[in-house]
Amino acid sequence: MTIKTDPGIAALQSDTTVAFDSAWRWGVPLFALSALAVLLALNGNVPLFYVMNKIMSHASDGLWIHLSLLGDGQLVILFILPFIGRRPDLVWQYLLAFLLAGLFVHGMKELFSALRPPASLLADSFHLIGPALRNNAFPSGHTTAAFVLAGLVCLQRINIGFKFAALLLAIFIGFSRIARGVHWPGRAGCRFGWLDGCHCSRVAVAVLACRTQYLGAACVCVDCYPAFSMGGVVLVAAS
Repeated sequence: MTIKTDPGIAALQSDTTVAFDSAWRWGVPLFALSALAVLLALNGNVPLFYVMNKIMSHASDGLWIHLSLLGDGQLVILFILPFIGRRPDLVWQYLLAFLLAGLFVHGMKELFSALRPPASLLADSFHLIGPALRNNAFPSGHTTAAFVLAGLVCLQRINIGFKFAALLLAIFIGFSRIARGVHWPGRAGCRFGWLDGCHCSRVAVAVLACRTQYLGAACVCVDCYPAFSMGGVVLVAAS
């Protein structure tokens, strides 16, 4: 006798992400941490901001404004709409990652309340696009949101071209915040955003598998972040 499996249930239970030790999981945050270490060692955050801001000022202000808008949390979440009903695993992965990223960004902004370039530099010493935002520089919410999405895309077993496209878009969204003069190079959210997207995908897959297997019974999944992800333990409960 042949037992038929509902494709929707099979999709929820299967893990469609790359291996845990894949370079797609760890390459970006490790590179970002290495670059940050060099930047801090050379005390080059402000000089690098000036260089990048000046170079990018030659491009259209409209380009950087529109790229920056793509990192807005209310807009980024719309990217997941085409997958509703088709890839519920991706939808849950993104929602979990987006929720944790939002909590992290707003919590860290309130904790540190770091000054932005307009509050630290002379007004005519750099190119400013839009309002002169002054506080809550760390971390960049736009960059974090963009790298959450890029991290989830690169985590899937899909064509490598889509992965590089998502990564490139996230990088330019991060650049747009520097081009607009409202964020420092060393305080972007790419490290946490990427790790958040990667690890929450594992949590989502496990939670969905438990919900499907036990028909809604409570399932608790614990996922440990590495030390450099500014995490400790992420606890997700599903009932």
